[in-house]
Amino acid sequence: MLMVGLMSSLFDSFFGFIFWGLAYLELNRGRWWTGWWKSTLTVINIGFIFVGIFFLTAGTYASVENIILDYATGSIRDPFSCADNGL
Repeated sequence: MLMVGLMSSLFDSFFGFIFWGLAYLELNRGRWWTGWWKSTLTVINIGFIFVGIFFLTAGTYASVENIILDYATGSIRDPFSCADNGL
């Protein structure tokens, strides 16, 4: 369960926010400020990039701190076990 939060902060922030903001900027290179609508979309997509970077850094930090805390409190004993996980 802990790795889900870490993987989410790493991949969802990039592919959900940063990638699409960069894709917009790349596809509209040279036309970012050519009217009020393009200017608005440019600002929104730059905002998406910054939000994605924030989620990437803060989410990764929080996930790693949670993993460290769970190991310190003893709620996780071993990273791997040979227990039967079958249904």
